[in-house]
Amino acid sequence: MTDAKIRRSLTERLGKKTTILISHRATTLMQADFIIVLDEGKIVEQGTHAELMKKGGMYSRVVKLQSSLSEDVEGEVTGK
Repeated sequence: MTDAKIRRSLTERLGKKTTILISHRATTLMQADFIIVLDEGKIVEQGTHAELMKKGGMYSRVVKLQSSLSEDVEGEVTGK
């Protein structure tokens, strides 16, 4: 099952229910109403996707890194 299918399935099944989701995938976290970032068991950041991206902290670095890696892999697959 692809990442997109998993996210779509979660959205369909959970709807408006309060859900605690643990993920290392930025694409999954971007859709959350509120994000808590843990580092070695401690809360280091919290907020919405937009707020955390604006802060430029750990969450922002992870999102940018994953996005860059995804683009690199896509380029290798498509030859672009």
